[in-house]
Amino acid sequence: MAIVGFGALSTRARAGRRGRNPYIGEPIAIAATKAPAFKAGKALREVVRE
Repeated sequence: MAIVGFGALSTRARAGRRGRNPYIGEPIAIAATKAPAFKAGKALREVVRE
């Protein structure tokens, strides 16, 4: 999805990885997933830069 001048939303693949349960310290497997991503458009970058 793109909003002209503002930016674009898309999904990016995140690889699976090993994590740790902070409560008991036990290692866990975190599954691969898709995460939202935003890429700022040229007009937005210029406004923020000022």
